[in-house]
Amino acid sequence: DEKREKVLRWVHAGKCNERHIHIQSQRKEGTGQWLFEAPEFQQWMRRDSSQMLLGYGIPGARKTFMSSVVIDYLLEHPHLNSDGVAYIYFGYKDQTQQRFLDIISIFTKQLLSQLPDLPPDIESAYDRASGEYPSLETLKHSLFSMPGNFASAGVGGGGGRVYIVCDALDEMHKHNQRQELLPIFHDMKRANSRSF
Repeated sequence: DEKREKVLRWVHAGKCNERHIHIQSQRKEGTGQWLFEAPEFQQWMRRDSSQMLLGYGIPGARKTFMSSVVIDYLLEHPHLNSDGVAYIYFGYKDQTQQRFLDIISIFTKQLLSQLPDLPPDIESAYDRASGEYPSLETLKHSLFSMPGNFASAGVGGGGGRVYIVCDALDEMHKHNQRQELLPIFHDMKRANSRSF
């Protein structure tokens, strides 16, 4: 619907999946399938498990391909269709385009676009904004509300979890970006979100 598209563009004007599509196209078939059998991954997927899973390796180990495999798994796996997935690929060349506000708006837009209906609070914020961009507080409130929004939507059984996948956190500027973003993961953990 037209208003939905306007609200989503208001949250973040850009496309959120271009880099993911490019990385998918570069991946060889079967890449990373072993990960889904790993006990650590299976434990992370359980509802009663730890909410963060860290994938690390030496430079050039193809961790970006592994992140893209995880994103595809989360987006396509049938039993997860009641959960939300947001992701970002960081890069040292893109630091000026990866401000904290941009990152939160990307996550929020991705998650909102997966809900069957936009939550009333984000529509109200859009209506009140009168053409102004959303504030950081509006975006954070919306982001922290996502697990409840997915549970309320009840798609596929109402799981209500949110998965956040971040590739190359080490390529973020430590003081300008990482110190702002990492506390968000801890706050989201309390709201039934999982990070990779």
